[in-house]
Amino acid sequence: MVAIRTRHSGQRRFAGPFNKMIAIAASVLSVASSAAAQPSALANWDNLLDGLKTAGARADAQLPPGLTAQDQAEVAVMKLGALMVGYLNIVHADPDHPIFRPHISLYANYLAPNSDTLYYTARIDGSGVYRLRGEAGDIPIVNLSPRRTYSPGGTVTAAPFVDYDLVQHRKGPEGQIDVILSGTRPPGYTGDWLYLDSRADTFSVRFVSDDWGHQKDPRLSIERLDRPSRKSRPTADEINRALAALPDAVATGVASYASYPANLENKIGTNQIKESDYTGVGVLTNQHYMEMVWDFRPDEALILETSLPKCRYWSVLLADPLFATLDWVNNQASLNRSQARVDSDGRMRVVIAHADPGVPNWLDTVGRSKGALQWRWMGCDSTPTPTVKRVPLAEVRRNLPPDTPTVTAAQRDQSLRERRALAQMRRQW
Repeated sequence: MVAIRTRHSGQRRFAGPFNKMIAIAASVLSVASSAAAQPSALANWDNLLDGLKTAGARADAQLPPGLTAQDQAEVAVMKLGALMVGYLNIVHADPDHPIFRPHISLYANYLAPNSDTLYYTARIDGSGVYRLRGEAGDIPIVNLSPRRTYSPGGTVTAAPFVDYDLVQHRKGPEGQIDVILSGTRPPGYTGDWLYLDSRADTFSVRFVSDDWGHQKDPRLSIERLDRPSRKSRPTADEINRALAALPDAVATGVASYASYPANLENKIGTNQIKESDYTGVGVLTNQHYMEMVWDFRPDEALILETSLPKCRYWSVLLADPLFATLDWVNNQASLNRSQARVDSDGRMRVVIAHADPGVPNWLDTVGRSKGALQWRWMGCDSTPTPTVKRVPLAEVRRNLPPDTPTVTAAQRDQSLRERRALAQMRRQW
């Protein structure tokens, strides 16, 4: 991102496409609405746009130095993604009439979303009584985390008070779920019940599939039982308070972890993988993260090798230097146990390379020369740390088992087309 120093203040500000988008939106909507809208409505809209500009500058000030024009454009897209998430989960938040809405994803790409996970959130009141019902599907992980999150002026996420494995609540041939969450079990209720901490203001759910398009994702509804079912029209004050909170969602959403890869590099260097501790940030129970910053030349590659423990789930993904996951729908930028090939000796070897090395377990850097890696072990009987070996690209095969298959350009093209199709078969919205 291009940094501009003011002549007198010496403070740093950033010019980029995000502010241009805000300016264009302001001018177009002002012209279109000036005849019909009341001055107060225009003032509120102008305040929102001013707040978004300020939030964008706040986020920029927390980004690592040395960003390019390409990075700057991608940061603008990250801001729009955070704005979309904020719009859905703040403007439409209603603890009395909650609905699960999309959270981070390929289209709201910050905090390194897992390519196998669909993230949804619903705003709640921890003192209330809520019912979740639907079908849990047959995916390996259906997780529910009551937590505090998106507090104006605070952090983008907070640790869950507890997280629940909804797979354990599947009933019947269709995996039906019918669970009540509250501070105490309702009198006389004998069905499934889970404790709800009164401090919680959000339900976060994760649907994790490691066989896209073939496993059945959950269908889940939420309702509050201790409030009337009919929803009144939101008041102007309620709407304006929600709009006032939107800019903070942009600032905290983009900036919370944008410097994480740089901090990780300062801590452990590059091309060295270590286990990271996400305690207090919202890590799932029994999930362990192995992470590193990768940085190597176009004529080189990294080979990661590990034993494979017995696991409920595992995956590996690549992210960019701002901790946005690389495009996993259109590129093989992530792998899980149904996508990766286990070698004949029972070990897993993954090749990170800028160009296709013609092997099954290639992780594509998608034009980035540097980025981050996350390896997730979930519900495993051990959590090995993969080894990392840096080799010339031309010598990748010499460092793999002799029976490693060759993937031709035509086969890679076909596998990517299949990958893209299967990714789209999962409901994103």
